[in-house]
Amino acid sequence: MYELVCKLKALKRPLKQLNSANFNDIENNSARARMHLEYIQEQIRGDPFNSDLVQQELEASSSVTWMEKACNEFLLQKSKATWVDMGDNNTKYFHSIIKGRQVRNKVLRIEDPTGKICDEPAAIQGAFLEFNTSLLGSSDAVIPISQSVVQMGRCCTSDHQVLLMSPVTDQEIKEVMFSIPIHKAVGPDGYTSAFFRDSWDIVGGTDIIRMYNRKSVSPRFLLKFDLRKAYDSVSWSFLEEMMIALNFPGQFIGLVMESVRTATYSLVLNGDMFGFFKGKKGLRQGDPLSPLLFTIAMEYLSRVLTYVTDTMKLKYHPLCAPLKLSHLMFVDDLLLYSRGDVASIMVLLRAFPTFSKASGLLMSPSKTSAYFNGVDAGVK
Repeated sequence: MYELVCKLKALKRPLKQLNSANFNDIENNSARARMHLEYIQEQIRGDPFNSDLVQQELEASSSVTWMEKACNEFLLQKSKATWVDMGDNNTKYFHSIIKGRQVRNKVLRIEDPTGKICDEPAAIQGAFLEFNTSLLGSSDAVIPISQSVVQMGRCCTSDHQVLLMSPVTDQEIKEVMFSIPIHKAVGPDGYTSAFFRDSWDIVGGTDIIRMYNRKSVSPRFLLKFDLRKAYDSVSWSFLEEMMIALNFPGQFIGLVMESVRTATYSLVLNGDMFGFFKGKKGLRQGDPLSPLLFTIAMEYLSRVLTYVTDTMKLKYHPLCAPLKLSHLMFVDDLLLYSRGDVASIMVLLRAFPTFSKASGLLMSPSKTSAYFNGVDAGVK
């Protein structure tokens, strides 16, 4: 009766990793376990000083509690609804929400990259698998980074290296794990679109854009663009080169790259899991380490832009000249600024291909916009 519970406990498997099959087993066993507990309690009433029966009651009670908690956790996570803290378990309510979500989220037809409509289950799965395999399961050739450009900025000092390689204590692990809310998955806080929009206003990005509505101003240029499939496109060799150039400890780099390079993927569609392939590039979405590694990747673009603006005498945007500001970055959203003359604009446009060919990251043409003010139509 308790084989499933014992197996999961022995593996120390988190409740949030239960799947539908586990849930059905636990739900069925939970009812039988409660009956078994009631049977033992009935025996104890006739023999209250029997230590064996008392121990059996403790074990049975613990198993019932664990299985009921497992059922409730699974229903809560699957429904993605706020838990209603009332007397009962609300299982009927949550079952109805799960069923409704499954109907709404079911994919019945899809258009593949070639424009072909797929409406058979096997064809739909094939289209998803082909797209994701080409995105994550293949790597593109990249050029080496310029280590001299990277090392013109700040790099890891010996103190940083000692800190990075200091042993992790049990207390630190406990503090991190206990800081995770019970109904949340592991992940960094603050990396939301609202956060970055607010940051844009702190740094004055919206003020610069508003100035483009004025007439009779000095020539100015702004290029706004997104990176296409940013996290999924980062080259692993590029990331490793960047960490070496930034003077990270070799052992630390090895640990990080081992974590990155062991990524494997399967797809879940309409409740079915299918496909299995090994990743060859990209950073895993939801991994708390990924935003930090992506920041290291984007640091190369920042240093390339700094290098070209210094060496090629870029003329700064009129509102950015006091700070010598040529660019702003908010995750995969980028803004490039310059004076509105051909020479300055070309300095900016030369920098991005240098970064792109080394990192594997590309502009998203459909999300790219150029803004001019005080510039002749011929120059535009």
